[in-house]
Amino acid sequence: MVAANALLEHLDEDSEDFIQPDLEKMTRGRKPQVIYNASPQDEQKRFLNELHNCVGEGEIPLQQIIILCSETVNPWRLKPVIERALGKGSVVNCNDRNDLTENLGGKIRLMSINGCTGMEAGIIFVLGAGRLLNKSNNLDLSDDEKVVVQQESTSKLYVAMTRAGQKLVLFSTEKFPENVEALMDVSE
Repeated sequence: MVAANALLEHLDEDSEDFIQPDLEKMTRGRKPQVIYNASPQDEQKRFLNELHNCVGEGEIPLQQIIILCSETVNPWRLKPVIERALGKGSVVNCNDRNDLTENLGGKIRLMSINGCTGMEAGIIFVLGAGRLLNKSNNLDLSDDEKVVVQQESTSKLYVAMTRAGQKLVLFSTEKFPENVEALMDVSE
């Protein structure tokens, strides 16, 4: 929660959309982890390794894992990749109505960041986090439009980060702001 709230410092306004939790009364959890990668392909490889290690330990039930995809990561393309690594029927694409008709129990939930509001899990993996956070820098927009895109992107990442109960792992090809990165375990 501390790292997620640090993201809000980059919004140049007093946002009424976010209620700052009383962090003093919260039990401290593990620091979120950010894993920097050189390319989206490297990001996917590192993600699959982290997911395999997490599942391979056998201590975490699959239904306690949610994978959140930014706009640059396609859940429909990622699902078969995950199933090749972990086995068919190990993951459900929550953005696919046909896939949702199957039993959710015992499966990893895969979805876009846009659909994660209200969802929670013990372990959250976020793919494309840096590209989402820096989206406004990569578009040809006016300054006012960039501010709006930055606010929307930061809000989405904030919501994604606050879905985790015990472990949060962010995958990124772009750097996070220093104040946020200082609150995370960083791997390159």
